[in-house]
Amino acid sequence: MRHGLNRRGMPGRGLPRRGFLGLAALPGPGLPHLARGAPEKSVAATEKSFVFVPQAMPASLDPIATPSFATRTAALAVFETLYGIDARLNPMPQMVEQHRMEEDGKFWVFQLRPGLLFHDGTKVTARDCVASLRRWMRRDRAGHALGARMDVIEAVDDLTLTLRLAKPQKQIPLMLTKSQLSPPVIMPERFADTSTGTPVEKIIGSGPFRLANLAWRPGDDLDLIRFEQYEPRLDSSSFMGGRRVALVDRVLWRTKDDPVRALHDGLADWVEWLPPDPAGDGAAGGGVVVRTLDEIGNYALLRFNTRRGPTANPRIRQAILAGVDQVAVMEAVFGSNTSRFTAPAGLFPPASEFYSGTGGDRTDAKQSPRAIKARLKAAGYNDEPIALINPVDDMIHTRLTNAVIDELTQIGLAVDERKLDGRAFEAWRRTADMPEGGDWSMFCDSLPAADNFDGFAVSAGPAPSGGLWPGWPDDAVAARLRDAWIDAADLRGKRAISGQLQEQVFTTAAFVPLGLWYPATAWRSSLTGQQKGPFPVFWDVARS
Repeated sequence: MRHGLNRRGMPGRGLPRRGFLGLAALPGPGLPHLARGAPEKSVAATEKSFVFVPQAMPASLDPIATPSFATRTAALAVFETLYGIDARLNPMPQMVEQHRMEEDGKFWVFQLRPGLLFHDGTKVTARDCVASLRRWMRRDRAGHALGARMDVIEAVDDLTLTLRLAKPQKQIPLMLTKSQLSPPVIMPERFADTSTGTPVEKIIGSGPFRLANLAWRPGDDLDLIRFEQYEPRLDSSSFMGGRRVALVDRVLWRTKDDPVRALHDGLADWVEWLPPDPAGDGAAGGGVVVRTLDEIGNYALLRFNTRRGPTANPRIRQAILAGVDQVAVMEAVFGSNTSRFTAPAGLFPPASEFYSGTGGDRTDAKQSPRAIKARLKAAGYNDEPIALINPVDDMIHTRLTNAVIDELTQIGLAVDERKLDGRAFEAWRRTADMPEGGDWSMFCDSLPAADNFDGFAVSAGPAPSGGLWPGWPDDAVAARLRDAWIDAADLRGKRAISGQLQEQVFTTAAFVPLGLWYPATAWRSSLTGQQKGPFPVFWDVARS
């Protein structure tokens, strides 16, 4: 039975246009340096810690080499970026004190805040920033776009770096807030020369927290310690933007077999993701608070192997795209709790100013299972097994996968389910595009929806480098449209191209959008100060 459509009126729908041409959230050229000083006594750090239970422990702490949710969250407590982003996706200066744009956006000058220090006590310099940005440009989709338009990036002196572009680009600060899973973190130059596929030797950043154990390896407990020499900005704090003040001495990352029980027993203080069912939503009470901090959400998708097997046939992929009901999938995971999801979604989320209804008939599951079966047969599908990877110890994605299996079975596909635990799944992702991994057809994944709000990092065109985007198509048309989106001079032009880009992506059918979902998080009431935003940040969090 097909469900009626439901679209959640998410708070993000009212997101302001993010300084599209005016960069209103940023300091303009020629602004005086802000006075600097120590934090006020009212926010002095306490001698306290709290236990944080992440949705998964990180496989590494280098977000360039390992673009994953867990790695990003840990790394962005330790590293800083030139620009942050606030809870409503506006870019804000972070390591940058001020910038100047010249030649209508072809030449940029960035001045770093004085006094920035790495955790080893060395000064942060423009040379470190240049080396770190070059590494990011080799790995990330938005970084690739910036690198392709760049003529020269160089350090003029210890606090000044310049960027000269072949074409005008007035949204450089917004590009430098991308991507959540491969953020342009700044590290010492000697580590930034590391290959993008190899985690750096030591995790040394300049953020408000540092690693307790520089010899940390996957499987170890992870302790983040307040960096005593960190000087926060003086402007107000909003998610990754502005003032960052560590109010506890230590954040202890730990796993728990039953995170909800651990909360109520006082063995955990903050659980990142609750189960997507009444057991999670009912965790409140007894000193436990349940909230949705992430009002932007995660973009769920069914990703195809477009290079080998039955899903290498674009007509089969197009039939599956038309046959999977996004609302049915989300309801199978979250039930009738529509505060936890938005569906359907296109290439851009419904709250994005670039959302387009173009090609919506391909994603709204208006065709009956009988019609989809006929399309599959006409496309040449002959009951070949469709190998679907199921990460069984991931409480969100295994449920998404199970819901997708139901949808695929309804439209007549023979599903060969491959169950993998977390370690095996990550190992598989690293080899999935190699010949020995060539027998897979699809798997469910999620991306930060914030990266799909515009064309800089949206899932279109060439895949990011590295082995974590297995089976992605070489779509030259989408690549050209995405370049045209980035180079368009005004909002009207970008909106027009957005519709064309979505049409092309759904013609290629590289993936099936499954909707947006919003994780519920929980913490003990003794913790206060949690910021709204797409993932947890630990500054401003205090424990009473």
